[in-house]
Amino acid sequence: MMTADAWFAARPSGTEDVHNIRAESFLGRDLLSQVQDEAKAVIGRRWTAAPGCRPGRLLQE
Repeated sequence: MMTADAWFAARPSGTEDVHNIRAESFLGRDLLSQVQDEAKAVIGRRWTAAPGCRPGRLLQE
């Protein structure tokens, strides 16, 4: 997901029960924290809603 001021990308790990989130803010740490929180919420809803999918831990880097 990308906006003019920030972006995040997420994917499930192929080897562990985690989801990897990468995020960047062009306006500082406050926006980065907001983007990370929103990414966790979006990813949590997405994988929880997928049939037969067990949500994993979220791993941020």
